[in-house]
Amino acid sequence: MRIPEELFLLTQQRRVIPFVGAGLSVAVGLPDWETMLRNVAAEMDKDLPEFDSILEFANDDLLQVAEYLYLKSDRHIGPIRHLLERGLAADVDPTVSGSHVELVNLGAPQIYTTNYDDILERTYKQLGVPASSVVLPKDVALADTTKTQIVKYHGDLKHEDSLVLTESSYYRRLDFESPMDLKFRSDLLGRSVLFMGYSFRDINIRVIWFKLLEMMKDVPEADRTPSYIVRTQPNPVLEELYRAVGLRTIVLSDSTEELSPDEISSLHGEFLMRLVDGPSPDASRNKHFVSAARLDRIERSLEEIEIRHARVFRAHAGPGRRALITDMTSQIELENIPAGLLPRARKTYLRLLATGYVGLDQWEKVTGMLQRLGPAREITEFFAFAVASGGQPKYRDEMLNSGVHWPAVWSRKISDSAAKELAERLQEEVEYNLRGSADEDVAYAVDVAKRVLSGEIYNGTQKEAVRESINDALQAIVKIYPAVADYHPKEGARPDPQPILAQVERRVKSGDVRTVRGNGSTQFRLG
Repeated sequence: MRIPEELFLLTQQRRVIPFVGAGLSVAVGLPDWETMLRNVAAEMDKDLPEFDSILEFANDDLLQVAEYLYLKSDRHIGPIRHLLERGLAADVDPTVSGSHVELVNLGAPQIYTTNYDDILERTYKQLGVPASSVVLPKDVALADTTKTQIVKYHGDLKHEDSLVLTESSYYRRLDFESPMDLKFRSDLLGRSVLFMGYSFRDINIRVIWFKLLEMMKDVPEADRTPSYIVRTQPNPVLEELYRAVGLRTIVLSDSTEELSPDEISSLHGEFLMRLVDGPSPDASRNKHFVSAARLDRIERSLEEIEIRHARVFRAHAGPGRRALITDMTSQIELENIPAGLLPRARKTYLRLLATGYVGLDQWEKVTGMLQRLGPAREITEFFAFAVASGGQPKYRDEMLNSGVHWPAVWSRKISDSAAKELAERLQEEVEYNLRGSADEDVAYAVDVAKRVLSGEIYNGTQKEAVRESINDALQAIVKIYPAVADYHPKEGARPDPQPILAQVERRVKSGDVRTVRGNGSTQFRLG
């Protein structure tokens, strides 16, 4: 999809007015306009023709169908409103919809909608973002400009008299003199309208755009702010019609195959996410709520990455790949995850951890994930390698001296591959020390290895081979540091191999070493 640069600029300047139709509510399982009318007709206690016949007789004009149902209800809107309310009362969490969360992230001062449901209001409420509904004439007069205004252009089911539902009610609105029209005219000045969830066949957008042109007829075309309509698929005929009346088309997909509701929802979410992030998405990404669209993007990127077992702590991962994974983890901020997305965000974050490319400098975020989302194998593996691995003792020291909940950290079993790598990690440290060098890493590698041996964090199918590898390394290193033999880490506790660290320090002070590593310098530091 290609987003015009001018639309990015207008968005950054908060000069875009999203105008949302029923096509966006389909993302959360609500019916489209035709389905709603079909359901209403099926529920009406009247002797009606089959709905397909009604649609055919009305020349597929849904507005005429609504008028017909209104007439068959003895010209009372109440029965239809009641049936619509039942049909729109879906028990859904709107924050699982990428398009709705990204609409909040957009930060538009006003959002107009012809939808009767309260999905937009519920999205703002669940995300804790202030918003006010504008439905009645008094709402127009008292509109709070410090909050996002959700303008219900065709009314709200809670206020029966506000509904613009039938053909006759639509035509009564063509005089441009209702309080809602006057507000639209005022809000429109210097701003761009972004239509989403509509087709040109929809009477809503035809009437609204006619009004828009009438309002702008005295403004030279060159001075008008461009407006846009978002389409999920290409249609050269409709695009030419849009162009003829001054609407620029943004096409989200090149596919000509029929798209499912989930695919349409995903496209809308991705479009709004890109619009929110702008041409340079790194600038202020972390302030945004995590959405299904953002998780989709991360998961697509993960699928493109070849997952290897060599972990970043062993410095075998390329800097480009490490940077990519770090960038993706930065997009999942705990405080910005809607409650309804927590299970999926947890799964995605654990996939990131499983790559082995999440750096030790991310330990605070992993700790936060542990506290909010609970223990997991991937979190145990992260901390096991963070403790056992060298190269970044600064972060390890910070981690060991913080409030990490170690019982939760060590409460899950690691995989066979992780256990084998930890055994290899111990062997590397042992060989380093046997060659006449020394540092504190060996003490922490022993701590984690003994947790593997004891079964505290590992009980996999390769335990005999892993056990043999670890025991061979321990037998070799105990000749240098006898404290290794009697050291047994306390189950569920913070790693604290002080006896081994003390012997490493004495060895360093004796001068019986050639190379000393410690916190990235030649100055050994007792852990």
